[in-house]
Amino acid sequence: MHAYFGEVDLNSLILPVVNDYPGKLNKDGRQAFIDTIKSIRTNGLEKPIIVREDKILLGGARVRAVKCLGYETIKAIVFSHSPKPNLHKIKSYDELLKISGLARLVVTDTFLMDIRHDK
Repeated sequence: MHAYFGEVDLNSLILPVVNDYPGKLNKDGRQAFIDTIKSIRTNGLEKPIIVREDKILLGGARVRAVKCLGYETIKAIVFSHSPKPNLHKIKSYDELLKISGLARLVVTDTFLMDIRHDK
């Protein structure tokens, strides 16, 4: 498995089914979602979402928020077995952390082998 980074079409992603938006039925969740929309509108999307093949692993609320704002694509780190020629191939764990904005990201041994020994 390899890691890639770039703009991904929102319509190509599988998002867990949630009617309307997260927190619709509770005040705190509703406010958190509204705050996410406001933050993205003001600051842009600060961190990419994390995807495995076409399934969103981290960032589902951000995906829903950018859809509400009319975005068609989103910055994503995509873990995939198949090549992604339209995306930048991530070559090291350090590069992965830098792009993700995370202090640590746990990945499988197989993935680490692929990015450390890739030719």
